Amino acid sequence: MSQKKLPLIDRLVRKYFPKRQWGNAIRVATAENGSFNPKAYNHNSDKVNSIDVGLFQINDYWHYKKYAKTKKAFRKMLKNPEYNVKIASEIYKTSGFNAWSVVKFNKVKIK
Repeated sequence: MSQKKLPLIDRLVRKYFPKRQWGNAIRVATAENGSFNPKAYNHNSDKVNSIDVGLFQINDYWHYKKYAKTKKAFRKMLKNPEYNVKIASEIYKTSGFNAWSVVKFNKVKIK
């Protein structure tokens, strides 16, 4: 199957994640955002009122300072599917999949 015929999430994961992690990345994204809605967001009930955004449900509080001046600007950027997957791959490279609660709390098994 050509790259152009793959669903968007598959194409982006293949573009930004190491080949041996494609399946794991898809499992994490599916657990975080099963509808693959790039504009999905989740208000967390944590002390900092953080919000998870986009395909990989990236947390605004923990990551915005590296990529944007404000959390609001970062959340807007994360709604872009390509940017979201790119940032997810960067988080994976520095922290592994344990950066996502679905892995950390054993809702998704990494192979």
